Amino acid sequence: MKTGMMEVAGTKYPLSFSARVIVECNKRYGSIDNIGSALESEAEDIGKVLTECFWLLSEMSRAGSAYQKLMGNDAPEPMTEDFLLDAVGADDIAELKFNIFATITGDMKREVETEEDKAEKEAEKAPKPRGRKTKVSDGTSGTV
Repeated sequence: MKTGMMEVAGTKYPLSFSARVIVECNKRYGSIDNIGSALESEAEDIGKVLTECFWLLSEMSRAGSAYQKLMGNDAPEPMTEDFLLDAVGADDIAELKFNIFATITGDMKREVETEEDKAEKEAEKAPKPRGRKTKVSDGTSGTV
């Protein structure tokens, strides 16, 4: 479960990008792939961006509170769009988006395996010959 936290007006609210939120995003945006474009800021339509941020944060807040309660933890009442309209300003858009995308991506560490990594793993698995001395290089090498 991808979760995050967001502080608004001195209270920390749990956020979750649950299956329910994904379903609702697919209904609203056609696909979760379209979330980024829905949150793009255009100077002439800042209200639309705020509306989309508040909608998505309220959905994620509902899911976050529900998840925390399922896990036996206390959680504040979820943020609503109406609450966010009164508690957040247009100058907070960058932070709103950060919290949204940080929750969507979660704490996933991305690891990329290179061909060299695969070769090293295979070499480690291969049986080592006995009775032979291994020569160690006195220099360094690597790729940049």
